[in-house]
Amino acid sequence: AKTEIIVPAEKFVPDDRDFNEWMTGMVGDVKTAPIRFVGAWEEIGDLMASPLKRGYYAVFSHETGDGLLRTFPLEVTSGFDIWGWGYPPSELRQKEYTRAFPSLGYIEIWNGNVHGFKDHSLAIIDPGATHEWIERIAAIHTQGSDLLIRNKIDQLAESMLTSSSNLN
Repeated sequence: AKTEIIVPAEKFVPDDRDFNEWMTGMVGDVKTAPIRFVGAWEEIGDLMASPLKRGYYAVFSHETGDGLLRTFPLEVTSGFDIWGWGYPPSELRQKEYTRAFPSLGYIEIWNGNVHGFKDHSLAIIDPGATHEWIERIAAIHTQGSDLLIRNKIDQLAESMLTSSSNLN
């Protein structure tokens, strides 16, 4: 599947777990690493994109020209984690997240306040304390070269982040 994970970071970093061994040689620069495509996920896996430079990520299907962009304030939720079920997913696995068979794959992207895979990397929120922030999600529909698509996503993200900061 040519569904791409687009994230403004330097590199993909896998968690040090046995089930991630298949990622060896597939991680690295977020713009060139094979792991950025859902179709490259041979098995289940867990990785981060680090360091995150801007508060957004996108997932874009080059097959359909559709995608999703999510923005968030980097200063509040700067952690980032990516989980995948492998590709192609079995029909049994697909039934957990879709009724449309076959699917183009499945990827979960989380962000929050964690900066590593170990417990000591978790941020602490005091009992009774709260944090508030604004997130935005936008549908993307576009065509063009990979560079053109990435530039359009960057521009839309910047516009959304700027307008979100004006709401505070």
